[in-house]
Amino acid sequence: MIESPVVSSPDDVAEWLDSRLALVRAKDRIDGELRRVALDVVGRCEHDELDPTSKLLLRRVTERAIEATLEPLTVTFAAALERGIDGLPEALRHRLTRAEARRDLGWD
Repeated sequence: MIESPVVSSPDDVAEWLDSRLALVRAKDRIDGELRRVALDVVGRCEHDELDPTSKLLLRRVTERAIEATLEPLTVTFAAALERGIDGLPEALRHRLTRAEARRDLGWD
């Protein structure tokens, strides 16, 4: 579970919301990738290969695996990426900030 920080100004709220939205977008993308990985691991079944009960059981196992993995993976990845970016030279961090702003404006 991600803790909500104490925010003291509208700028802090906006920054927190931006970071949260980015995390949600990343989480959605990771979710999609985990679903593709599950198909690779389990394999695709033709529509008539499994009975409805077996299909449901397989879907439940896949969903549980994704749910158990998704949140910790997303949080760990985001934290590691943030630590790495914080350690970059100032000029590169500034360039990344400008690139992010252009993306948010729809210019990239």
